[in-house]
Amino acid sequence: MNQHSRRNARAIAITKADESRTQKILALTYTAAAVLTAAAVIGLSTLGSF
Repeated sequence: MNQHSRRNARAIAITKADESRTQKILALTYTAAAVLTAAAVIGLSTLGSF
């Protein structure tokens, strides 16, 4: 492999790693938002039953 091909391969690998990290962060964010939303709905329904 020449230098240009190696550089391109490395850039692609870094990009894929960044995309994977971003997807994990988004998944965690959406999971946290879903949990907080569910807790809020349960909390509101509990308050409404008084």
